[in-house]
Amino acid sequence: MAAKSLSCLCLLCILSGIAYPASATRPGEQQQSVLKVCAKGFFLSEQNICLPCNCKGHADYCEDITGICINCRDHSAGDFCEMCEDGYMLAPSLDRRHSCRPCACPLSVPSNNFAVHCDRGGTVLRCKCQEGYAGHFCERCAPGYYGNPMAIGNSCKRCDCNGNSDPNLIFNECHNVTGHCQHCWGNTAGANCERCAPGFYGDAITDKNCRECMCNKCGTSSCDDRTGVCHCKPGVTGRLCDQCEEGYSGFSSCQGCRRCECGPASVRSTCHPLTHSCPCRPGAGGRYCERCLPGYWDYSPSGCKKCDCEKGHCDMHTRRVPARGCNSQPTQFQGWRNKSSAIKAQTGELEEATDTVVLDIRQLGESESVVMTLGNRLDNDTSETLTLAEQLSTNLTDLNIRIEEMIHDWELYSVHQDVDPEVVRRNTEEAQGMVAWMRKLDLSPREPIATD
Repeated sequence: MAAKSLSCLCLLCILSGIAYPASATRPGEQQQSVLKVCAKGFFLSEQNICLPCNCKGHADYCEDITGICINCRDHSAGDFCEMCEDGYMLAPSLDRRHSCRPCACPLSVPSNNFAVHCDRGGTVLRCKCQEGYAGHFCERCAPGYYGNPMAIGNSCKRCDCNGNSDPNLIFNECHNVTGHCQHCWGNTAGANCERCAPGFYGDAITDKNCRECMCNKCGTSSCDDRTGVCHCKPGVTGRLCDQCEEGYSGFSSCQGCRRCECGPASVRSTCHPLTHSCPCRPGAGGRYCERCLPGYWDYSPSGCKKCDCEKGHCDMHTRRVPARGCNSQPTQFQGWRNKSSAIKAQTGELEEATDTVVLDIRQLGESESVVMTLGNRLDNDTSETLTLAEQLSTNLTDLNIRIEEMIHDWELYSVHQDVDPEVVRRNTEEAQGMVAWMRKLDLSPREPIATD
């Protein structure tokens, strides 16, 4: 019985320990630790103290412990809003709070601010431009781009030449303002090299197979740049625009074909495609069979009738014989004969004048030959004279040397021999005079006189 009571007591103690552990707060006791919350613009430090956020006035909240700013505004960035977003630069303010202003690269409005970063080196603004922009202030488009960054709302876009620009001119692919491609490649054309050039057809964008049109160049005004269909000039026909239409002629002029205006007396309404003349019925004449031939009259669709005068001419409308008789010629033909006679006379005079000119030319040629012969002879004589002069100069030089030697020998002789000093002096002066005279002679060679 006692053992059973002890067991019950132990079980009660165990249950009491579970319900009220030693470290737990007993009922009636107040909890010591309280969660602390800082006001707006402050953060809780490690020392459990609320400190002001250092966000330069560009954020309302920051993280506890670290103080890192949350949601920086006004285009600021960084852990403490101490930097600016791309395209903005720091600018001091009166309240000692820095602000972020748009880079004027090239304009300060957001739509035309194309800088990744900018700063001031002293008083000079330095811009680091986005891709596609160039210049100190990003004021122009880089090679391969086009546009006008200086115009509000405008920007630089990549050139679009459909891959048909000259690969050797990649830095000058299109106009830097208009974007028009300047060097289309592969027989292409257009502002974006989007079609085949004139005279070529095919697919310039996908297949890139622009090839030359097969049209006749003389009769074609244009060729469809997609299908190659030939568009002919006026009056020209054929798949390749290579012939005149029925009733037209003059293809070889390359100005299109002209309509034939054959007269009623023509055998058919169409003229010859090359000569542009019409085949006439008997008695009719003219390029288009529009009148009677000389000696014929009464023009009609069946032709003209022959005049009664076998060798003469009659009026092609009235059949009347000229007052001068059947053998007389019309005034028009007489005028032609007079002109022909005058031309023949002028031709004869011209032939005579030509013969005279030819004769003068021949005489001039002969005179020139004589002058050339005399000139050659003069050159030869001059050359011989120069040769003789050179020989004479050489001989005189030798003579001069010999005379000086003789003077020297004479002086020696006069010393060793008993000669009158006056004779020695006189002979010496004469010899020296001869030498001086010879030295004054101008024996230098001169160039020969040549004639052309």
